[in-house]
Amino acid sequence: MIQVEKVKKYVKIEGWISQELDIMVRDKAARKYGLRRGSLSKALEEALKMWLANEA
Repeated sequence: MIQVEKVKKYVKIEGWISQELDIMVRDKAARKYGLRRGSLSKALEEALKMWLANEA
């Protein structure tokens, strides 16, 4: 039997934020996840999940 792993599908979300917030988010993402590809996406996904959980 072949085992199939769940594959996450990602979508692109666009919006506007202040330059000040942009710098703070990018800095925090780099410190937490390193200067690797995808670190900003990880930080944004984490932040959005936390926001949704707090709004429930």
